[in-house]
Amino acid sequence: MQLKTAIGDMVSDAYLSKLENDKYKGKKGQPTRPDKELVIALADVFRANQDYVLNLAGYPTEIKVLPSELAIIDYDGFDEQDLEEIAEYINFKRAQKEKKANK
Repeated sequence: MQLKTAIGDMVSDAYLSKLENDKYKGKKGQPTRPDKELVIALADVFRANQDYVLNLAGYPTEIKVLPSELAIIDYDGFDEQDLEEIAEYINFKRAQKEKKANK
């Protein structure tokens, strides 16, 4: 099934292409996020968790998205608090590296 067929007339081909290629900019030249309804439709098309995809698109949800680095960790023995602390540390280290790179 093609993506355009699955989401119907919600967006034009040009808009969808710009979203796919991260080329859609708002009035001030900043990237904009797609409408919430479109994000939900795309999540459904790809059979992804709606809250997860909404969170990635910048919409507030009840879930917390952990860094992708945590996908390879054996979770046995870790509770939610442990994982949040690990995620915070990864984000802290990432910010430190970015700060050094920008000096």
